[in-house]
Amino acid sequence: MDWTRITDPYEAINFFPAWIGTRMIGLRGTFGLLLASGDVIRVTSIIAMHQSSSGIVLLDVLLDQSGLPEGVDTAWAALHPARLGIVR
Repeated sequence: MDWTRITDPYEAINFFPAWIGTRMIGLRGTFGLLLASGDVIRVTSIIAMHQSSSGIVLLDVLLDQSGLPEGVDTAWAALHPARLGIVR
C-alpha cells in the first residue's frame, strides 16, 4: 500500500472539512480529538496527514501532556476518569 504525506493545510481540505485543514494542520495549541470509542486524545498539533492508495487517512499528531485539561469540571472528571486517561 502506498502512502502520500500531506503537510499543506490547503491540500488537506480535499480530504477533511476546510476548518480542520486550514486551522489545525501545522498550528500549535491544545485540543482534543474525539475517537469513535468515545475517548479523547489530547494533542498539541496535527503535523501532517497520510493518505493510502486505498483511501485510508491517518493523522500524524504531537500528543499533549497527560492529566486533566485546564478548565475541566472536576465533578465530570471524577465520573469519567477513563476518558481522561486516568487509571486508578
